Amino acid sequence: MLDEKRTSLLRGGSFLRLALALGLLIPLGARGEEASSVYDLDRCLRIAREANRGLQTARVEEEKAGFRVREAWAGALPQIGLEGRIGRNFKLPSFYFGGFPSLGGEEDTLNGEDGEEIPENIRIEVGSRYDYTATLSLTQPLWLAGKVGAALQAAKLYSQSAREDVEATEQSLVLLVKSLFYRVLLAEAEADVYRLARDRALHHRDAASLRRERGLASEFELLRAEVDASEADPWVIAAENEAARARNDLKTALGIDIREPIEVRGALEYAPILPEKIRSRGDRALEESPDLAALGLRARLLEQNLRVVRADRFPNFYVTGQYQFSGNSDDLGFSEEERTSSSFGGVYATFPLWTSGATSSRIRQAEAELRIAGIRLAEAEEEVRKAVVAAELDIESAEKRLEASKKSLEYAEKAHAIAETRYESGLMSQIELLDARLALTRSRVAHLRSIHDALLAQAAWMRVVGISWGEEW
Repeated sequence: MLDEKRTSLLRGGSFLRLALALGLLIPLGARGEEASSVYDLDRCLRIAREANRGLQTARVEEEKAGFRVREAWAGALPQIGLEGRIGRNFKLPSFYFGGFPSLGGEEDTLNGEDGEEIPENIRIEVGSRYDYTATLSLTQPLWLAGKVGAALQAAKLYSQSAREDVEATEQSLVLLVKSLFYRVLLAEAEADVYRLARDRALHHRDAASLRRERGLASEFELLRAEVDASEADPWVIAAENEAARARNDLKTALGIDIREPIEVRGALEYAPILPEKIRSRGDRALEESPDLAALGLRARLLEQNLRVVRADRFPNFYVTGQYQFSGNSDDLGFSEEERTSSSFGGVYATFPLWTSGATSSRIRQAEAELRIAGIRLAEAEEEVRKAVVAAELDIESAEKRLEASKKSLEYAEKAHAIAETRYESGLMSQIELLDARLALTRSRVAHLRSIHDALLAQAAWMRVVGISWGEEW
């Protein structure tokens, strides 16, 4: 129910494993937008919400819940039925009357050995070749010991729970898509950093070669520049491969063919949330969480189920009425003399005198299920409280790391600029310049990852406190 995945697990291939577990992947060919290959975050979220199978299933469940409400209402309304039957008697039933003398002449008289007359049995057929019956019946519940009201309330709670499940599924989907999208932005930004580092290494190698030709640099300096330039290529290749894998994971999640080229457009920028807004929303997490709301509604549904089961101990009263048409005929004519009708009306009751303990057992089971639901709800509330605190700490930690990486990057950029100037002036060795360049590259990558982690921590916090996509808060 609850989203217990930590932010640190939502990276790399774990995205797709989590998506498969939640049923959040979108089948290929499910997209409705094919006009452009540019995908920003809003478009990705829109595609996911429209075509995701898990979300579609949750919406169908919500629709089904609405019909359960209608079904519950039907329990309090009259039930009208019409039953009809027409039959053909291929051999009519018959019976015999015995002890009657022959109705014929003398030739029909039966005599015994002593000449006495023997009584004759007469066979009589009953019924007609064709018969029909049509019955119109009505049953109206008068009192069912509260079953109808409890069933109606349970159906409404089920419908509300289904709506909360839709909201929870959508929020999990939003977190997944954001995570994949931010990963693409990070991978592409890292690839840009390594490409820039390679360009600087190549420029330095060309400059060292020119200095060597002029006798201003040693052979060792040139070889060291060559090594530095050659070592830059594997980093670029690895970063580009990671960017391709990240794009493919996003395509898979959105139902896009991985062979289709796309452009992911967005900025790896972090906008912090005001601390007072974080605290305010965190305090309301128990009220806003759709997972908790669904659990609470299910517990209340079990309360209504217990009411229904307890009602089995009491009598039920109904009003009933019946009107019946019937007829018999040998030629399907059904004349007025061959037709008849009857009607009936009354009140009847059913009372369970003895059920061999079945009712008591069902009541005990319903009570146990209700207690279990209460325990699980209490556990879930505690988990939400812990998750909110952990998510707030993650945001705080990520913002601190982001601020530290920003300062580190500023220092690294200044140090590298000084190193370049001093090296060109012959006041710094090549090794010191390469160290400054490596430190700059590492600082840039670390800063990008800090931004990514802060974005991911913020997205995870929004899922924990129940903030929906596009919600104003």
